[in-house]
Amino acid sequence: MKHISKEESNRAILEGPSGSQWPVKLCKTEKGTFMQDGWQDFVRYYSLWDNEFLIFRYDGNMNFNVVILHKSGCEREYAFPMKNRMVGRWSRKRDGSTEISSARVCQRDSGIEAVADKRIKREDIPMLIPLDSESREKKIIEDKKAELKKLAESFSSIHPYFTAQMVLTNVIRNFVLNIQREFAKKYLPSTNAKIFLRNPRGKCFTVNFINDKRYYFAGGWSAFVRENKLKLGDICVFELVGELEFSVHIFSVGN
Repeated sequence: MKHISKEESNRAILEGPSGSQWPVKLCKTEKGTFMQDGWQDFVRYYSLWDNEFLIFRYDGNMNFNVVILHKSGCEREYAFPMKNRMVGRWSRKRDGSTEISSARVCQRDSGIEAVADKRIKREDIPMLIPLDSESREKKIIEDKKAELKKLAESFSSIHPYFTAQMVLTNVIRNFVLNIQREFAKKYLPSTNAKIFLRNPRGKCFTVNFINDKRYYFAGGWSAFVRENKLKLGDICVFELVGELEFSVHIFSVGN
């Protein structure tokens, strides 16, 4: 802020890896200075994700050059057919929609070609997908799942236990947890009952065990999910330590 505190304008220009320039509004509050109008479009255009790094180099006159790094620390790679440089200004129309009036300069092998001004709707701005980013993310996720599965399989106990990997019906919709039939018939009550689940911190939760052709945890299970921040792919080992009490060991994809 010491470099831009003397600037009078509340507008800044961000230049990303493609060479495009993005106008953003600087908003000053008691909590600090924030980039607002226009920032969302920059995020969407470059398909930014959680835990990625951005380096803002201030070039003066309210212009910032932005370098985007993958969360691994390596610079993001984009497949650009040419270097586009776009200077624009947002304006609001009478119907409430927003547009940008821009002049784009395209640099090609034969030189620089100016493209005529045109109106671009905010919703028409494309999202750039990083080169091979999808395959890299899939590999990271698959490696993590394999690691979790290996950890869960290494679990052993003198008590009976079963393992469940969280899916949509467990942590997003329905909020029920199906229990393996063989385990339920051998170790759990033959009628509906209250079951106690104790998380790794020792906190106890009460859930409804339903025995109705299927075997599953229902009422109270959603509270257990929220309190323990269970997510898709997490693995839980349910260790039966008492007649109606489980100690739950959680292997989280977030760890």
